[in-house]
Amino acid sequence: MIKAEFLNVNEMRMGSPYMVAEKVNVIGWDGHLNEWEYQNIFHYDQKYRIGVLIKWDVDNNGNPGFKPIVIHEGTNKLTEIPRIEGCCDKIFTENNKIYFEVFKYPNRETLFLNIPEKIT
Repeated sequence: MIKAEFLNVNEMRMGSPYMVAEKVNVIGWDGHLNEWEYQNIFHYDQKYRIGVLIKWDVDNNGNPGFKPIVIHEGTNKLTEIPRIEGCCDKIFTENNKIYFEVFKYPNRETLFLNIPEKIT
């Protein structure tokens, strides 16, 4: 089982309820994360043996977005999913899908992606 440890966590912007971690240690995984702008949210799915992190991706106009990063347990592989607009409130897995609860002003919505059949 892999776990995430978030270090030096601060507000994304002054007064924001969303946080950014300066560094993430993924315990139980041999790979390396070289970028540091991760949100302090992590989800582990035991069935598929994957962990999901949220990497901030603010566009040139200052609009928030994120790229989910899927960490494959037992390998050094990561899968970076294309940018999603908004701020991630929660990640969960169910019925072979990764769900993201997203705040996109002024609304909240739940988006999902299929978990690939072969992830290693």
